Amino acid sequence: MAFPLNPAQQAAVEHPGGPLLIIAGAGSGKTRVITQRITRLIEQGNSARNIFAVTFTNKASDEMAERLEHQVGAVARDVWISTFHALGAEILRREAKHVAAGEKYVVYDAADTLGVVKEILRELKLANKSLDPSAILSRISHAKNALIDPKDMPIESDYDEVAVRTFPRYVAAMKRLNALDFDDLILVPLKLLREVPELRERWHRDVRHLLVDEFQDTSIGQLLFVQALAGARREVFCVGDDDQSIYGWRGAEVKNVIEFGRYFPGSRMVALEQNYRSRQPILDVANAVIKPSVRAYPKTLFSDKKQGEKPVLVECDTHESEVRFVLETMQRALNDGLKRSDIAVLYRSNGLAKPFEEALRLANISYKLIGGTSFYERREVKDLTAYLRLAVNAQDDLAFRRVVNYPTRGIGDTSFERIERHARARGLHFLEASRDWTRVKDLDERAGKSLTHFVSIINGVTARIEANQPIAEVARLLASEIGLYADIITAGPTEKTATKRWGNVEEFIRTLEKSNAKGPKEVRSTLAKLSLRMADEEKEDAEQVILSSLHGSKGLEFSLVFLIGCDDGIMPHARVDTPKATDIIGTLDPAEERRLFYVGVTRAKDRLFMLRAKTRAYRGGAKPMAASRFFRDIPPELFERRSYVGQPILANPDMAARARAALETLAKLRAGRVPG
Repeated sequence: MAFPLNPAQQAAVEHPGGPLLIIAGAGSGKTRVITQRITRLIEQGNSARNIFAVTFTNKASDEMAERLEHQVGAVARDVWISTFHALGAEILRREAKHVAAGEKYVVYDAADTLGVVKEILRELKLANKSLDPSAILSRISHAKNALIDPKDMPIESDYDEVAVRTFPRYVAAMKRLNALDFDDLILVPLKLLREVPELRERWHRDVRHLLVDEFQDTSIGQLLFVQALAGARREVFCVGDDDQSIYGWRGAEVKNVIEFGRYFPGSRMVALEQNYRSRQPILDVANAVIKPSVRAYPKTLFSDKKQGEKPVLVECDTHESEVRFVLETMQRALNDGLKRSDIAVLYRSNGLAKPFEEALRLANISYKLIGGTSFYERREVKDLTAYLRLAVNAQDDLAFRRVVNYPTRGIGDTSFERIERHARARGLHFLEASRDWTRVKDLDERAGKSLTHFVSIINGVTARIEANQPIAEVARLLASEIGLYADIITAGPTEKTATKRWGNVEEFIRTLEKSNAKGPKEVRSTLAKLSLRMADEEKEDAEQVILSSLHGSKGLEFSLVFLIGCDDGIMPHARVDTPKATDIIGTLDPAEERRLFYVGVTRAKDRLFMLRAKTRAYRGGAKPMAASRFFRDIPPELFERRSYVGQPILANPDMAARARAALETLAKLRAGRVPG
């Protein structure tokens, strides 16, 4: 089923062949263009099995698959639509014989890899030197994505120096653990495509057409992965927007868009400038703020929705007033019939969200905080996953460390250190070293017996998996055997929290049930896939106000947007001018901060309030703030300017008084007695 296309969209969909870059402005219908392009390829007689489409989130790939099936029916299921990392994992699964780790590798998520780095810092005796392990891991990941060898990493700080020492040890540790990180899911397939001719030819036969969404978010490694998959045929259809490239801190290269023709000679470009999301007054502000950027194509967004309110810059006297203005305006919009899910509060830094959370709770307005803990990173889910991982990969020392004493079974830090020392001295993995605890020096009998019991649990899980019992059934029996329910209920701290945590375990088991995995190979594959599920997989409540960082808001849209913290030092971030020791200097880009502001503006469909505070709380005092420098590039006639002075909604430290004040304010709001 085809949908109407504008001339630029039509030109992209009907592209005769060869590499094409679509510069898709915010809200310009890029997903429609991709699905229509796939539809056209199928109509032209191309096999759906030879069409591959990749993007960056499971949510985006699911939406694309759903739209395509609506257009072409069941044949859509034969098109490969997934994230970059899921495609990399699929290549590794199919080509396991060429992978150094073999088919028994595990995929470590961010928390797991951070654990590996912490372990290395302990070995280097650097763990107590106030170093932030995540800053070390970020440098390693950044270097890997940029294909930089450890010896070639730039050293501009103490953190860089430690990262250079840590990097080769990290690689060795991951090899010892039979583990791959998210970066490896791209870089290992890239290496195989480059170095194994028969594998390369096989994938070139399979991948006849490759479509890439959010191309501006690709790293150098991902760009080369696309190039390697496309091969000499170069049937690549890349959709992106250099104006929305905001992930440089995690390896994304805006140059991949700007220099597209260098990697794909003879390529053509189509620009999508018609916006279907926002009213023209909002787009006028967006066009003005992005105009100074260096761009692949200097486009100007336009909309058929010409009428609408001008965006408003609200200059509040304090940060408390900023909260109060948002709450009052939001409440009026809700009273006028706007749904909570049509409202968003966006911010540059997560620290700005807390007072808004408190205010919304007191006002009894339900909200969702985007960027919270992913379901699959919750402690109880990670614990159960670690048991399963260890059962199918005895080399997974990180999983062993996590659960050998969970639930508590008398194997404390001292006992673990003795097991670790014994294993390291003999070149054994922890589970292997534990099979005969009597050889572990100074390990007392009580800990030894507990260790024997733990090993028997893992052996039992392994046996059930090898006997092809469904993984959900294995997990349920395991949870019962280790007394997981009793431990969670006992741990509390409240009955509500404990019930919610156990609910997470049950939901995880239901997820395993849907996979219907049986046998070691399928179980490993399922666990690898689950490790790729990000926060975008969490269930969404359709009736919640959204609180989100600007990075987290990418791809979303709302009728009413409050863009808070429009102060210099917040937007753009102060660290652009004065970096911290933990920052990777090369990723601090004032131009990216401008693009981030642009992304925030273009989330709004109908109304946009940009808020700043003349003073903000700072180290027990009040710090004067200046308006964001980005307003200098917006002609004053394009937005309205308001001042707002309000009483602090959260000034009273006494919680009861704060609650009473909030209720009184709400009563006045409902009666319409509080001026805007």
